[in-house]
Amino acid sequence: MADDKFADYTPLTVRCEHILNEIKSDRSLKWPEKLRAPPHKRNKNVWCEFHQDHGHLTDKCFSLKDEIEKMLKEGKLRKYVDKGAFKRGQGDDPRKKRSDSRREYPPNRRDSPSKDKDDPNLPPRDDHGPVKRLHMISFGVGMISG
Repeated sequence: MADDKFADYTPLTVRCEHILNEIKSDRSLKWPEKLRAPPHKRNKNVWCEFHQDHGHLTDKCFSLKDEIEKMLKEGKLRKYVDKGAFKRGQGDDPRKKRSDSRREYPPNRRDSPSKDKDDPNLPPRDDHGPVKRLHMISFGVGMISG
C-alpha cells in the first residue's frame, strides 16, 4: 500500500496535525521524502511538521493526508472519523467502496446507452471512444458601402 494517493479524504473530527502527534511513533507510518521545491522558492512563513520543513502547512499536507487515509483503510484511527459528515452529505461513506474518482468524464459512451445511436447526422462511431461534436457559429463578413 506504499505510495497510495487518494483523490478524496474521509472527513475527520480533528486536524491532521493532531493525528500526526498521535501516530508519529507508529511503525507503519511512512515518513515523506524531502520536499522537491528548492528551499528559496518555498514559503518560509509556513511549516509542515510531517516534512519537517517550510513550504506548506501541516494540515494542508497531501502526503500526511494520504498516510492518514491509508491508516483509516487499515482500520486504524476510526475514532477521528466524522460520522456526522456523512449524514450531512459531506464526504464518502467509508463503509462503501470508493469508486475511482479519476474516471473519464464524461463517461465513455460505449458504457452508457446512446440516444444518438441511430442519428444519421452523427458520424459513425468507432470502438476508440465517444463521438465528438463540434458546433460552429460563423458570422459573415460583408462590405458596407456608403
